Amino acid sequence: METDRSMRGTDRRQGRLILVAAVTALTVLAAAVITGMTLINGENLRHRTSLENTYQRSVYTMTDTVGNLEVNLSKLMVAGSSVESYKLINDTLALAEIAEASLSQLPLPRESTQKTGKYFNQVADWCRSYMTAILVKKPTEAYLDQAETLYIAARNINENLRDMTEKLTDTPILSAVGDGRLLTLDLNLSFKDMEAHTVEYPELIYDGPFSDGKKTRYKALEGLENIGEAEAVGIATALFSLENPAVLGVTAGKLDLYEIQGTERGVDSTVSVSASGGRVICYNRYRRVRKAELDDKTAGEKAVAFAERLGYQSLKPVWYNDDRAVAYVNLAPVVNDVTYYTDLVKVKVALDDGEVLGLEATGYCMRHCVRALTPTISEKTAKSLVSKKLTVENVRLALIPDGETEAFCFEVHGGYKGLDYFVYVDAHDGHQVDVLRVVDSDQGALVM
Repeated sequence: METDRSMRGTDRRQGRLILVAAVTALTVLAAAVITGMTLINGENLRHRTSLENTYQRSVYTMTDTVGNLEVNLSKLMVAGSSVESYKLINDTLALAEIAEASLSQLPLPRESTQKTGKYFNQVADWCRSYMTAILVKKPTEAYLDQAETLYIAARNINENLRDMTEKLTDTPILSAVGDGRLLTLDLNLSFKDMEAHTVEYPELIYDGPFSDGKKTRYKALEGLENIGEAEAVGIATALFSLENPAVLGVTAGKLDLYEIQGTERGVDSTVSVSASGGRVICYNRYRRVRKAELDDKTAGEKAVAFAERLGYQSLKPVWYNDDRAVAYVNLAPVVNDVTYYTDLVKVKVALDDGEVLGLEATGYCMRHCVRALTPTISEKTAKSLVSKKLTVENVRLALIPDGETEAFCFEVHGGYKGLDYFVYVDAHDGHQVDVLRVVDSDQGALVM
C-alpha cells in the first residue's frame, strides 16, 4: 500500500512537471508567434508608410508642377520674339514630362488618368514642335493661339488638383483608393471627374520676383573697415535693445558674420552683423502673431522705416504677400526713377501691431553699388515691342538679374483676358529679357 501511494505521488509530481513544461512551451510559442506577428506587422507598416510617402510626394509634385505649367503657358500666350521664348518653351517641356511621370506613379487605373496623361504628353510634343520651328525658322504665329488653348486646359486641371489636395490633407492616399471609399475620398472617382473637364496644373513662403537672382561679391560692403566681436554686440544691442546678448559664433564664408542671440522685451531674437562694416544682414524675432489688423500699405511703410533705421536707404515696396497675419514685403532701391530689383531687402511684419519680425538684406549687400544707367530706346518703342494682345497699364525703368549678370530694362505692366503680366524689354536693344505673370494665391498675389 505504501508503495502504491509513493508511486501515485511520483506520478502526480511528474504530471505537474509535464503540465508546467507544456504551459512553458506554449508561453514561449505564443511569445514567438506574437514577436513574429509584431515583426511582420512592423514590416507591413514600414512598407505602407513608404508607399504612402511615395504617393504623397507624387501628388504634391504634380500639383506644384502643373501650377508652374499653367504659369508658363500663360506667358507663352503673350511672348514676343520666338528665339527669346526658346528657354521658356524648354522649361515648359520639362514641366510637362515631370507632371506625366508623377501622375503615372499614383495607384490609379489607366482609365481614370488617360486623358490627363495624354494632355501632358501633348504639351510636351507641342513644345518640341515649337522649338523645332524656331530652330529651322518656320512661322510660329499659330503656336501663340495653341498656347492659349493649352493654358485653359492647364488652368482647369490645376483647379481640380488644388481641390483634390485640400481633401487629401487629412486623408492618407492609401485610404482614398480602391473599393468602398465612397464615404470619404475616392481618388479614382476624383480623377475620373477631372478627366471629364480636361478637354474644353512652390524660410519666407515665397520671396517674390527676382529674389533668387545670381549673387556675386558683397559690393555694398567693399572698402568698409572690419569690426570686432564686442563692436558687433554693441551694434545689435543699440539697434534692438537686446538683453543678455551672446555671440553664438562667427559664420565664415564670402562674408564673415557675427551670429548674436538675446532677448528683446522678453522675446528671443537673433541678429547677424557683418564683420565688414558692421551692417545688420539678418534679423529674426520669434513671437506668436494675433489677428491681422493692418493693411498692406501700412505694412510697407513699417518695413521701409525699419530698413532705413538699419541704414538701407531709398527703398520702396515692390512686392507684398501675407500668411497667418504676417506680411512679407520686398523692398527695392529706386534711384533716378530706376527700380533696382537686383538689390532687394526682405522684411517680415506682424499685421497685429506692425512690429517687424524679420529682415534679410543679403541681396542688397551683394549687389548694391553706383551704376550709370541710360536707356538708348524710348518708352514708346519699348511698349511697341511687347505683344499686341497686352493692354499696357504702366511702364518704368528697372534693373533685374539676368543669369550671372544684370539687365537694364523697361518694365511693361499690362493685362490680357483678366491676367496681369510684367514684360521686361532691354532698354538698349529692345529684346525681351523676361516675362512674369501675377498669380492669385491664398496669401495674396504672387509674381512668377
